[in-house]
Amino acid sequence: FGPLPSAVQDIGALPSALDGIIGLSFLSQFAAVDFDFRSGHLLLHQDLKNAPLPHDDLNLVGEANLVRTRMGVWAADVTLDGRGPVKMLVDTGAASTILNWKGVADMNLSRDDDGEFIQRNLNSIGAMGADNVAFELSHRYTLRQQFGIGRQGGGGGEGVSLSGDTVALDVGDLPILDVLKGEGVGGLLGADLIMRCDVARFCLSGARP
Repeated sequence: FGPLPSAVQDIGALPSALDGIIGLSFLSQFAAVDFDFRSGHLLLHQDLKNAPLPHDDLNLVGEANLVRTRMGVWAADVTLDGRGPVKMLVDTGAASTILNWKGVADMNLSRDDDGEFIQRNLNSIGAMGADNVAFELSHRYTLRQQFGIGRQGGGGGEGVSLSGDTVALDVGDLPILDVLKGEGVGGLLGADLIMRCDVARFCLSGARP
């Protein structure tokens, strides 16, 4: 696909064992991109017609149309324990899934539910984004059953069961999500949930990613 410019800068939040980030400008050059978490492989397909799934025993658990935000980051609708949908940025490079208060409201919850569904973090949690901007995550929602990506049922998958596990989703005002308030973005879908799938396939270059 020819020359592709790359940015060079110090990223304070990047672990020292990593040398860089593969971004959407590179991945969107391919017809399909498979994150094969089961085998630990990244598969890049030039032709979707010749892009078989990496395993024969896979079942569809979710399918969603991606919406590109004005920042160039893709977002998808996600349900959490049947609540939502919440429009969330899809970020395979983020370790944790995070909600803002818009996302909490999309789940028909609020700060007033403090204690039953939304718990206050006893010790304030700080985080550092890839843009080196720190922010506070003051509350959390505990995911107890499953999450769904896009439409569920009717051939669109039935969601991903947590199989008895729970996942704590921190809640706070993230700078990147504040910028996208006007687009209805309510959270960030991170690797702690995405990697519960055996394979996540992204088709970024078509008319309907």
